[in-house]
Parts: sequence; C-alpha cells; structure tokens
Amino acid sequence: MARMAVVINDAIRGGLKALTRAGNTAQKLAQRARIVLLASEGQSDSEISRDLNINRKTAALWRKRVAEPETQEGAAEPTAPGAAEPVQQEPVTQPTTTQTKEKLIPNGAAERLRDRRPRSGRKRVVTPEMRQRIIHITLRVKPEGRTHWTTRSLAKHLSISKMAVQRVWKAEKLQPHRMETFKFSKDKDFVKKLTEVVGIYKDPPPNSVVYCVDEKSGIQALDRTQPGLPWKKGQCGTYTHDYKRCGTTTLFAAYNIASGQVIGECHPRHSNQEFLCLLRRLDRETDTGLSIHIILDNAGYHRHENVTRWLRKHPRFQFHFIPTSSSWTNLVERWFGLLTGECIRRGVFHSVEELKLSIYRYIETHNLAPQPFRWRATVPKILEKIKRAAWVAGVTLPWSVAPAPA
Repeated sequence: MARMAVVINDAIRGGLKALTRAGNTAQKLAQRARIVLLASEGQSDSEISRDLNINRKTAALWRKRVAEPETQEGAAEPTAPGAAEPVQQEPVTQPTTTQTKEKLIPNGAAERLRDRRPRSGRKRVVTPEMRQRIIHITLRVKPEGRTHWTTRSLAKHLSISKMAVQRVWKAEKLQPHRMETFKFSKDKDFVKKLTEVVGIYKDPPPNSVVYCVDEKSGIQALDRTQPGLPWKKGQCGTYTHDYKRCGTTTLFAAYNIASGQVIGECHPRHSNQEFLCLLRRLDRETDTGLSIHIILDNAGYHRHENVTRWLRKHPRFQFHFIPTSSSWTNLVERWFGLLTGECIRRGVFHSVEELKLSIYRYIETHNLAPQPFRWRATVPKILEKIKRAAWVAGVTLPWSVAPAPA
C-alpha cells in the first residue's frame, strides 16, 4: 500500500517549525509537528521512525490524520458517495503580535495535531442518572450505623468503583468527611452591632486608631515525654501523644487594623485588672492626639465597674462590642489562629516562662513586617448568607423576625 502524500505550503511549514522551536510547546505536539515536516519532505514512515526514535505506526498514524480530507480546514463534513470533493482552501496567515508560539500556525494547524478522536477502551459506568444518584445519596441519605459516607462505603452500596465516587465528589465539591463548627448569634442587636463593626473596618473614623482586642486564655506550656523525630523529605515530623503540662498563661492582645501590628501581654489570670493593664499600655503607646476605638467581645469583665470608671477618666477610648457568638467578626481572632499554628501547637515548652518568651518573640517577629487583614464582606452579603443557612438548618433568628405591630 502506497503511503499517503503530505502537502503543506510555506506558511504552514513555517508555523510547524516555530511550534517545534517554542519552549512552551507540549512535547507530544512538537513530536507530531516533526512527523508532519519530515513526511512533507517525502520521507517514509520507516525513515521518520528512525530519525525521531519513535514507533513506525506512530508516524503512519499522524501522516494519515494530517493527509485525510476531513482533518483539513476546508472540509466541515464528509461528502456523500458520488458527490464532488470540496475544494481545499489555501490557508491564510494570521497576525503574530501578542499570540503564543503555538498560535503562530495558520488556520489551526496546531489544532489538527491534537488528538480529538474518541478513545478506545471501556466506557465509564457513571451515567448522568448514576451521577445524580451519587449526589442524592451523599446529601440526603445516611449509611446504616454511620454518620456519613466514605468513597468505599458508597461505592460498595452502589456496586461501582471508589474512583467513580471520588470523581463525582471532586467535580461537585462534595466533602462529607469534613465538618466545621458554627453557631448562629441570638443577639437581638446583631444587625446593629454587625453594621457598626463592619463600618469601622471598611471606613475607620478619622484621627483615630482602631484596635481589635481579645484574650487567648488557657495557653498550655506542654512538654513532650520523649523527643520527636524531625521531619525530612518524604516523612513528616512526629511528637508523642502524651505530654507533661507545666502550667498555663493568658495572652491579652490588641491588633491594629491599619498597620497589622500587635501589642500583647501575658498574665497568669484574665480579669478586669489584667484587661486594664492592656488599656493603660495602649494609652501610653498611642499618640495623644488620636482617639482610640476598641473592638471587643462581650466578656463580663469588659463592663466591670473598674473598667467603666477608668473609661470615664479616659474619654478618647470608645468600645464597640461585637454580636454575641460572633467571634469571627473580631480580626484579632484570625491572628490568634496564626499564633497557634506557627508558634504554639508544635512547640515544646519546659516552663511557663519559656512559653511566654516564645510568644513575645513571635510578636516581635510579626511586627517587623506586619500585613494587615482586609475586611471585604459587606453587611447585606453576610446577612443573606446567615439567613440562608438558618433556613436550611430550620433555626429562627430573633434579629431576623420583624417586630409585631404596636
């Protein structure tokens, strides 16, 4: 059987050469382009296979696909028997201003080198009906004696492979193995407090400094019973499951929302006296000409009479309370998460003083190059999301119920 001739013009030849020289070209496309170039020069499949060190059938396959009329740009549909063959149109060069090397090939010559034909092999068993069934069972049905499905248990239940279940879960972003904590706020002034706090985040008052203040209580100084193994390539680090508790401390922290810097103090207790120590420090370290706005939670000692008496003597301090059960509105909580993950959780502390020294060192390092958090969510979007979640959970929120007419 005579080999099929491959005829290309100078424009396509130049595009194919550019494709083989481009550094960002996929190797399979570059190899196919070399096959077409050598075939257009009259080389046989055996010669091409020797020159490129490939299988002869590969060279024959791409010679055939490029030479077939239906793969050319001018043939949109195969012609009926007896009908006239369509006339091949000469390719027209395209501008090459900001296009990639691959797009330099005229009239989609690179597209002809891609394998768009149906692949052989067994068809996938996940039909649209099976896909909908997987989604429905994952979301609506609980397995017998268990709280949630796994890929293996659901695959066994439906008599399919676990990879089929995994592909559907990944495509639909279903993660039944994950669980997060959340609580709806029953604060009757939720909307008012949320609007006030978010307004300060997005548009801080002029001539003022805004601090997010909270305490991280009960930080444990844990000493492991045995040394852990260090992490290395291909192996994570280890530490013992048991520990020796050497004491606890409480960190009072103030997060500056404008600069991202943190002012923190460690105390053995958390009461109004320790809270006042932090307020006095903020008063000393903030310019006297600036007012100070404090965003804080609803802890009892924040309204203690000692704190109230001190605030009357320092009128430049203004408190803004977040809604109850809404610690996510306090930006210092996000910084506490960084402190826990980067300093405390994996640390080994032989005493409380060593723990406090580690915390102070982390604060100093953080303040060298702080990056402030930016609040981007708006109040309407937050309320819409909470109401939608409450409707799904069947929870009635007191602040979302319209008051009865007088």
